[in-house]
Amino acid sequence: MKVSIFSRFSLSGILLVTLVFLNLIPISAQSFVDINAGLPGVSNSSVTWGDYDNDMDIDVLICGETASGSTITKLYNNNSGVFTDSNIEFAGFG
Repeated sequence: MKVSIFSRFSLSGILLVTLVFLNLIPISAQSFVDINAGLPGVSNSSVTWGDYDNDMDIDVLICGETASGSTITKLYNNNSGVFTDSNIEFAGFG
């Protein structure tokens, strides 16, 4: 199984969405399924994957600009597909 992340910003500036898709091929004919990760929507963004807590679930670091214009850098812990904010502070990063 593979996961992909996608961020989208509407031209009206109203909608910011960050989606995580799980690739089920060859398990299912429907290749990508949104796992409803509940991550914050950001624009001008960057993400990276890694297992920071060594639990064999790939965690995600998200950096970007929120709809309110503030910048964030957040590490989300993945616990079997459920992402929670690790509350780790990144000094000097939004």
